[in-house]
Amino acid sequence: MAPLKLEEFDIQPVRAPAPAGAQPAAQDHVQSEEAKLEAFENGYKAGWDDAAKSHAENLDNVSVELARNLQELSFTFHEARAQVLKDMRAVFCELMEKIMPRIAAENLPAMIAEQITEIARSDVNTRIELRVHPANAQSVENLLPAQKNLDVVVVGEASLGEGQARLVFAEGEQVVDLSGVLAAAQEKTEGFFNLNEKVV
Repeated sequence: MAPLKLEEFDIQPVRAPAPAGAQPAAQDHVQSEEAKLEAFENGYKAGWDDAAKSHAENLDNVSVELARNLQELSFTFHEARAQVLKDMRAVFCELMEKIMPRIAAENLPAMIAEQITEIARSDVNTRIELRVHPANAQSVENLLPAQKNLDVVVVGEASLGEGQARLVFAEGEQVVDLSGVLAAAQEKTEGFFNLNEKVV
């Protein structure tokens, strides 16, 4: 195998001027060297330009890919957030419509007893007319035997909600309104979810 011969770019030493007949050959050699040097510089510049262009294209590709991934990630986050809020809304609606009214109805007698006790502190002999929704009348009457020393009469009133009661006595009246509290809580909950649906 023949040895590989590489082109040399070393500057040739300056030689003594050749005889007059040999001058054109020396000029051709110098011109040839200049042409090779120019070709080398042009090739180097073209290679550099290609590398810079390729690097810029790679950066563009990376930027586009990164932007696409971020957009997908953002979309996935908003999708997940919307689904979580939708599921939470269903849970809160169930809570507000079914569970909380039952809890309120169960706690209404205790709230009424507390109000009766407060009224009796100022006048133990006062007559109290306790108006409640007809559905709650029995559970409220069951609480009255514990209040033997008080003059309390239970009256069913259809205009009251199941979480409401009105205590009418000589000095005025007091209202227990768990239904109003529940309605306000439900309104706030709906407002929260409606606002977040607009954001999503």
